[in-house]
Amino acid sequence: MSTMNKFSFRRTTLLMGRYMALNFKHYAVIFSTMCGVLVGISLLKTWSNGGAYDTDSLLQMGKLFIFLMGLIITSTIFKELGAKTRGWFYMMLPANPLEKLLANWLISSVVYAVVASVVLVLTSMVNSLFISLIFNEAFYIVNPFRMEFLKLLLHFCIIQSVFFLGAIYFEKNNFFKTLLAIVVFNMGLMVIIGIVAKFILNSWGLTDVRVKQSGNTDSLELILLAIRIGYYSLIVPFFLTVSYFRLKEREV
Repeated sequence: MSTMNKFSFRRTTLLMGRYMALNFKHYAVIFSTMCGVLVGISLLKTWSNGGAYDTDSLLQMGKLFIFLMGLIITSTIFKELGAKTRGWFYMMLPANPLEKLLANWLISSVVYAVVASVVLVLTSMVNSLFISLIFNEAFYIVNPFRMEFLKLLLHFCIIQSVFFLGAIYFEKNNFFKTLLAIVVFNMGLMVIIGIVAKFILNSWGLTDVRVKQSGNTDSLELILLAIRIGYYSLIVPFFLTVSYFRLKEREV
């Protein structure tokens, strides 16, 4: 029992291998479908443009597919835990909650980002092969190391942590329930910010606002800097910590 309480990277990798082995066919179908849809849409768009290959359109569609598919996959990463027939078996796996949490998070964030990027590159190659043969256009391969693409993956890994918590917290319809929770939270936050802003403006008065305009600009920049720092450095650790305790609670 004391050995189980200690973190083991080997058990974590075994859990990752177990998950990918059980779900390989399912995800192969998903990525194949994504590839087919992107190629089909790109061919139709090229045909409608008179044979002109719009490479930016392919990249934008690919980024959208990767982002949405990643959030959906993340929302179902703990589907085994929520299944009545397999939930108890999953809870009794010889691994502690931290290892289960890390294994599923790595699969749904880092592993998914790498695999999705490779699939998008292969999709662009297949798509370019068809377009070069049919429309005699130049061969184009998506560059996954472009800064805008890397930023997309970074934002995905941050937002993905929210849906990762939703995958543990909710038992069914995790994606839509998490999305609804985000919308409700944002609406409540906007109301609170509006009330606070109105209170501050009323207390200052319009004349004072004009006088303190330069100071307000500096304060606004500091607030925005704090928000950026919190977004990039605090969201993932916070939601992973909450997810860990929620997983322990469900296992009890």
